[in-house]
Amino acid sequence: MLVIAFMGALSVSLVCLLVDRLMTHERVSTSHSYCACGRALRLYEVIPVLGWIAALGRTRCCGTRIPARYPALELAAGLSWAILSTLPITVVWPLYPQILLLAGLVEFIAVSNPSPRAHGGEQASNRKRPT
Repeated sequence: MLVIAFMGALSVSLVCLLVDRLMTHERVSTSHSYCACGRALRLYEVIPVLGWIAALGRTRCCGTRIPARYPALELAAGLSWAILSTLPITVVWPLYPQILLLAGLVEFIAVSNPSPRAHGGEQASNRKRPT
């Protein structure tokens, strides 16, 4: 069940990354996750929920606040997937994509929001891109 919960959190993390990259017209497949200051994130920094907790909600390099919606969505999806894994597969199978779509919608709304709080104090268009 723990593996299924991690898969749910990881899937939602990927959906949020895809939405963010597509909304900022960035390449999805060729660049690593990076901080607002442009530094590439290490693998342990992008572990769903745990990476955010370990960093105390801030990036390690420049201290930019990481929005709490990321671990909240990851945790909700992980718990949902774990709970759904206890039900018969015929009931559950249609619900997994809906959870991912819901997370993508939440991320789309957050990225589309003109509020500077949506991205930890910076607009997505002002972020430095890795070189």
